[in-house]
Amino acid sequence: MGEPAPRHGAQAAAAGRYRLPLRERAHRQRRRHRHPEGFDRAGGVRGKKAKHLPEKEALGCIAGYTLGNDLSERAFQRSDRTLWRAKNIDTFKPMGPVVVPGIDPMAQRIGVRVNGRTVSEYETKDMIFSLAHYIARMTRYVTLHPGDVVWLGCDGPTLPALEHGDLVEVVNEAIGVLANRVVRES
Repeated sequence: MGEPAPRHGAQAAAAGRYRLPLRERAHRQRRRHRHPEGFDRAGGVRGKKAKHLPEKEALGCIAGYTLGNDLSERAFQRSDRTLWRAKNIDTFKPMGPVVVPGIDPMAQRIGVRVNGRTVSEYETKDMIFSLAHYIARMTRYVTLHPGDVVWLGCDGPTLPALEHGDLVEVVNEAIGVLANRVVRES
């Protein structure tokens, strides 16, 4: 949910125009479609209900952290008025491989490999907004429930269109490797 990463919003942030973007995501996601593009994300998994949290208490509702691959269907992004369809196809948003409690979400290095080649790496400490800020801001407007996942922003280059058979790996030392093969929908 959002893009709090420096290279994706540095100019707007420097000009004081960067706002915390909040977007909806559908709950059921898998991993098949046409020619999606992927973005690596770290995610915080809710452990308890949260509403109107101050920033200093925001991380207290987190049960643990996982990885996600934020796939997008670019053709839908170009043709639709919103990002809803492009981001919420049944097969998009794989997460895993595990949920890890007790790690510092702002001290992680996230990488992406496509077919074994590293195509993106970034450190969460460089994000424009901290996870605590993000959760505090979100809970002004929505109630977060146990099991909800807040996807954090990615950084680095937008990946080229993925092809049928490509292997995409989102990598973090503390969480592990989320590996998904792209399968064209028939």
